[in-house]
Formats: sequence, structure tokens, C-alpha cells
Amino acid sequence: MPTPPPAAHIAVLSDARAIAWVLSEGRIAFNLRLKRALAGLSLGSPLFLYVTSRCFRPVPFRGKSGLIAKVGVTSPVTRLDQPVVFGNRNFGMGCSVEILQLLAPSQMVTLGPLVPELDAFHGAWHLRLRAGFIPLNEHDYQLLDEKLSGESTNLRDAVDAYAALAKQRERVAAVH
Repeated sequence: MPTPPPAAHIAVLSDARAIAWVLSEGRIAFNLRLKRALAGLSLGSPLFLYVTSRCFRPVPFRGKSGLIAKVGVTSPVTRLDQPVVFGNRNFGMGCSVEILQLLAPSQMVTLGPLVPELDAFHGAWHLRLRAGFIPLNEHDYQLLDEKLSGESTNLRDAVDAYAALAKQRERVAAVH
């Protein structure tokens, strides 16, 4: 009998610095409250990275949220010796990831129109995203993978674009 594929999830990122960190460091960090949910991740598990509209305000991509990447888990999820901090939030669990696909900011896949087709979301799907980590079944994984695969971009250019947005966000935040 074939081994089932590793469990897929959506990881929600709501800070531009966190996005830049994940993409440049090849690591992702999670809130300790997700410890039980993170037990479902194993080597090879795919994670779709979803960015919220809060990430970039008030810079040009304000108001946009969506899927920007698919990454694969390349190490076990462990408690971090030193939590990663973005803004006023601490992230005490983490693992290494490999970028499998990354879209430019202008290419992000909007999730809203797909919600009626996704089993992971019932009713108030925006509330479901607030959990920060959403498990996906095979159907949902295939649909999201197909939507991301329909777009392509140069990986280095996309990483640089997110880093530039994070720097721009920091400059704007420092002024306000």
C-alpha cells in the first residue's frame, strides 16, 4: 500500500519582515500555541504561504492578501532556543523550509474566489485564517497547487521584491 503524502497546510503571515525572513533564511517560525497542530508536519510536508493585507500597509500592495508561495518542510519542527520576534509577537517553534514555488507580489493568488471550492473553509473563512495554520485535505492541496502552478516568476527577483517591500514597510512605519 502506498504511503500517503505528507499533510499540507496554509501558514498565515501577517508581517512583511516575517515574509522576508522566511524567504531569505529558509526557515519558518510558529507561535507556541500551535504546538499540537504542528505535530502534523513532517519532512516533505507542503506549506502554502498566505500573506494578509496587514503585511504591507501602507505601502503599494496595501489591501491585497493571498497565496504567495509553496514551501516544503526540510527539518523537524522544534522548539527554538531563542524565539523569533516580529513586531510584538514571539514565535517559539520552527523548522527549515525549501522554496518550491514563489510568486511575485503582483501575482499572488487571491483566496476569496476559491473558498467555495475549498473544504478547509466553512462559513466565515476570514476567521479560519486567524488561526494562522490551516490543514488541507488532498482536494484542497491539489486546487491550490494548480492555482500557484499557473503562475511563474524568477525566484531571485521575487525574493528581492518581498525584501524591498519589507524595507519600505519599515521606513514608512518609522515615519508614522
